[in-house]
Amino acid sequence: MDYTILLIVWVFLSLIVASYSKNKVLGYWGGFFVSLFLSPALGLIISLMSKDCKSFFCMRFGKRMKAIRVEERKGNRDVALEKVMDIAHWLQRIIRNSEKPDHYVLYRERIKDKILELGGEVPEAWKETSF
Repeated sequence: MDYTILLIVWVFLSLIVASYSKNKVLGYWGGFFVSLFLSPALGLIISLMSKDCKSFFCMRFGKRMKAIRVEERKGNRDVALEKVMDIAHWLQRIIRNSEKPDHYVLYRERIKDKILELGGEVPEAWKETSF
């Protein structure tokens, strides 16, 4: 009986840490599993140390870049390049409609580097240095 209550409290605290982690680079599920398997206290400490990921693009960008690295490791350079080009077109639309396009300079540079690394051609709009 005592272990059941402890388990319920453990999972509940892990869910609280996970909800805090959802806007961090660690993410909801990362925060949940770290808290569940290590402890909610360690999960909270790791979540507090994790960087903020305030913009929706930042969260999606990181996940998509992981998928691209997976494709590269598998040797699917064409698939990886296609995914990078999808991100490039998506980012270009965001930049065009953004009030602060300079916020996305770092992402644009990383995408340009990845396109060149995979042997693709950088979009015409990105060849200029300013927005």
